[in-house]
Amino acid sequence: MAINNKNILFDFEDDKSTSEDELLFESGDKDEIIFAFQDGEESLENELPPWKILIVDDEEEVHKITRIVLDDFTFEGRDMSFINAYSEAEAKELLNEHSDIAVVLLDVVMENENSGLEVVKYIREVLQNKLVQIILRTGQPGQAPEKDVIKDYDINDYKEKTELTSKKLYTTIMTSLRSYQNLKKLEETSAAKEKIESELQVASKIQASMLPRIFPPFPDRNEFEIFASMEPARNVGGDFYDFFFINDDKFCFVIGDVAGNGVPAALFMVITKTLIKNEALRNISAEEILYNVNNALCKDNDEFIFVTAFIGILDLKTGELEYANAGHNAPLICRADNGECGYIKSNDTFILGITEEFEYQKGSLNLKPDDVVFLYTDGVIESRNENKEQYGSNRLQKVISEIEDKNVYNIEEVVKEDLDRFTQGSYLFDDVTMLVLKFNRNQKE
Repeated sequence: MAINNKNILFDFEDDKSTSEDELLFESGDKDEIIFAFQDGEESLENELPPWKILIVDDEEEVHKITRIVLDDFTFEGRDMSFINAYSEAEAKELLNEHSDIAVVLLDVVMENENSGLEVVKYIREVLQNKLVQIILRTGQPGQAPEKDVIKDYDINDYKEKTELTSKKLYTTIMTSLRSYQNLKKLEETSAAKEKIESELQVASKIQASMLPRIFPPFPDRNEFEIFASMEPARNVGGDFYDFFFINDDKFCFVIGDVAGNGVPAALFMVITKTLIKNEALRNISAEEILYNVNNALCKDNDEFIFVTAFIGILDLKTGELEYANAGHNAPLICRADNGECGYIKSNDTFILGITEEFEYQKGSLNLKPDDVVFLYTDGVIESRNENKEQYGSNRLQKVISEIEDKNVYNIEEVVKEDLDRFTQGSYLFDDVTMLVLKFNRNQKE
């Protein structure tokens, strides 16, 4: 850039010079620059790191004038630090050293006609830096027409050096720093979100590993068959199921649903599942299990998180099923002898975790060979289609009653397929959990 004028004016109030210009340059010899600042209080030193501005130009005068014009510039309480490069090679080296450069004021023509454009490609393609704001400045617009450059190169602004008055340079830097800051915040937010997503995926795997996943789970026991599945609405959920032997003759199975979903529900689910198993292994009745678990959950439950649960204890000698319900959806029982499927009624049911000393009631029924018990959470019957209609308990009962092959795997698959048809891929609002138990025979047979 050749500077021929003896007097160069940079006016922050108007593009035209006036007698009240805030900044005046008088240039005689190349190194003689006389300037005066408007009187005023000196700014206090700021503890925040300055914004880094890289000036890339082979003309020393451009560096000096830019520094002087922006000498007292601050943005968001931060000053500016100028880094100077005089060639393409030097610019690339400095960009490697300083990854936190906010703005690059870049000349097009330096040692080569397209040196500046090569720097742009290096920033965006090699360094993969999408944050830094690149302002292309050229004294020879014919070498790099604005329309072509804007189209072919990822730059943020294009200015001819003759149009960069002090006011316009000030405005350009201000808008560029604002854009850089917004992109930086967005990048930090995205990085934090990715970290959370990664941690949630790990949490999901941990949660899934806590539920029985190997089927058939007891290949040496042929008195019954069992299958279960859980599909969380988010990475982690509040639904759970479990099944285990209390002793050689008694088999316990349970399904539960913690209010809400996400991490809080998942944590409460782990606590509830553990408490239920610990109590059940004491070989006490179903209603006593729920009574003790409820009292334990009520303690220090400041968030008032609650759980619904259904627990069944099957006597494999007699086929007697003892159960208790804590505010959970009524399971279905399908009788093999007459093909009827109906809901198991429970009296005095109430959720876990809210009211201490609640007296849960025990129910019982006898299972005969090939009878099926189907447990589920409200994510099944409350799933909605595009018209906001719920799947519903009537449809669930009808679908299961019409299944001819009441194999535990087949029942779960048929219900899930029908649920998919009903919702047509609509967003899953709640966890969907199912447990299917089929009684084959008692030990006496």
